[in-house]
Amino acid sequence: MWRNYEMRPFLEMFDIAVMNKQIHGVRVKDYFTNLASKEVDVEENNPSYRCAKGRIHIYPLTKALFLLNIGVWLLAIGIMFPWSILVFWIPLLYFLITIYALKQKSATCMWPAIIHSVMLLLIWASATIVLFSTALFSTQTFLDTFGQGHHEDFVVRLFIVLTIKIVMVLIGLFLVYQCYAFNLCRKYFDIAKNADVNLTQPEEATELQTMPDKTDKT
Repeated sequence: MWRNYEMRPFLEMFDIAVMNKQIHGVRVKDYFTNLASKEVDVEENNPSYRCAKGRIHIYPLTKALFLLNIGVWLLAIGIMFPWSILVFWIPLLYFLITIYALKQKSATCMWPAIIHSVMLLLIWASATIVLFSTALFSTQTFLDTFGQGHHEDFVVRLFIVLTIKIVMVLIGLFLVYQCYAFNLCRKYFDIAKNADVNLTQPEEATELQTMPDKTDKT
């Protein structure tokens, strides 16, 4: 309790100095709280940007997938510690840029998330091909890879092999869908940014809308 009392002034100073600092007109705190927001202010009912049979918009879905990525990376870093310190900058850079992109609706800044997802998919696809090939020629080696080589019953061995293969395929399909979702969110941000420009500059938007009418009359 005494330690918490001592740390409170430092936490308050950190909140004032860092979390309330603004980046491009937005507080640092708002960049992080935005990840938990489900609010969609542009094209909310557009079926082109809704997933799961129209139940969820691509914007909050992308946030959920990104938070899942953070959780998986933190788990991997914890498991591989201290060697993970050598590659810690890769997820950190990916996290910061994507957090900025999700708040500012920046289509350009979504590219690191897309590239990261594609790289994960390629790595997982390569590992899947290698392991499936191993299982085809040597079931024992395949089981030893996952620490299940001690099983001798044929039915049990077959069940373990099929289960592992199904899980690997499902993870691969999830990674494919994640690439699709991040790319769709990037396209949505293009539309959202154009809508924001039209709202902030209605005169320019009106001129752009009337220009085709003039050309049609001529």
